[in-house]
Amino acid sequence: LCFRLITFCLDAKTGRELWQREVRRERIQITYKANDPASPTPAADESGVVAFFPEFGLVSYTKEGKERWTSRLGPFKNFYGMSGSPIIDGNKVILVCDQQSGSFVLALDRRTGRQLWKIDRPGMTISWSTPMIFRPNAKQADLIVLGATRLDAYDLASGAQRWWLPVASGGAMGTPVAFGDTLMISALGSND
Repeated sequence: LCFRLITFCLDAKTGRELWQREVRRERIQITYKANDPASPTPAADESGVVAFFPEFGLVSYTKEGKERWTSRLGPFKNFYGMSGSPIIDGNKVILVCDQQSGSFVLALDRRTGRQLWKIDRPGMTISWSTPMIFRPNAKQADLIVLGATRLDAYDLASGAQRWWLPVASGGAMGTPVAFGDTLMISALGSND
């Protein structure tokens, strides 16, 4: 079964489709039968939308549906398939790609798609979480990434690792949340 890789825009008041755009896949990636290439959720702001398709990479559109840029990524090594979603913060698009080997986190310029930084995540295995931005004070902005075996904080501006905390999870699937200066995470546990 071969899915089309489509991003579409709906009018929030009427539900009417305003536009739809398709990208041609770079490859067909076999994944677990309960998953498909549209598992990642697009990220949007007032200027447009960014979508991640594991069989293609990232694509950015203006709010009118004009393609702004693409960033080819993959192939990925994840039996169940990729499902972490991109996020937008100011001038950055950020994506975490945790997989069996070669995991990384990537920041691109929101306007041009130019790579701002890319950090390898050695030892990180498959997970399906979406990162979040944590601002514990007015001077600090951290990218928080929940992985299968640890929680990582990266400096949002440079990608430099700030701290990490071990967690035991069979594969992270959630997004951390913050309340003030407190982070909350949930992880998959077991009887082991």
